Amino acid sequence: MGPRRTRRGGIALICGLAPFLLVIGCGDDDDSVEDQSQEFCDAVEELQTEVRSLGDLSAQSSKADVEELRDEIGDSVEDVRETGQDLAEAQVDELNDVFTAFKQSVDSISDDQSLSASLRTLAVDIAQLGDMVREVAAAGNCSTASTTTSG
Repeated sequence: MGPRRTRRGGIALICGLAPFLLVIGCGDDDDSVEDQSQEFCDAVEELQTEVRSLGDLSAQSSKADVEELRDEIGDSVEDVRETGQDLAEAQVDELNDVFTAFKQSVDSISDDQSLSASLRTLAVDIAQLGDMVREVAAAGNCSTASTTTSG
């Protein structure tokens, strides 16, 4: 009977410690939320940098330049979406929608259309994309510089 009491005592000890282990586990979750928040803010910052680079486009830029930026921004939107699922879900979903509209506008640029005319057409989408990136940053409590999209 002695060994059974030891086992019961061990079980009682484990059960007695369970609430403390749960509290310790929750502390780890807080660090995880902080890490997730930092990853999200880093992804938003990268996206802002790429959106700002749209302002560097000029009449001397090519359609390929615009498409390259579109693809880079698309990758960053995906990073923001992945890292911000729990932090700013509604804003991230709207960002994805705004990016989709921008992507469709870029895709609709014809090869014979001047980039100058294309940039005028894209101006509204670019402005909406910049505004949405700022909203996502604010929703995730990221401290960021102002995104400018004028070119």
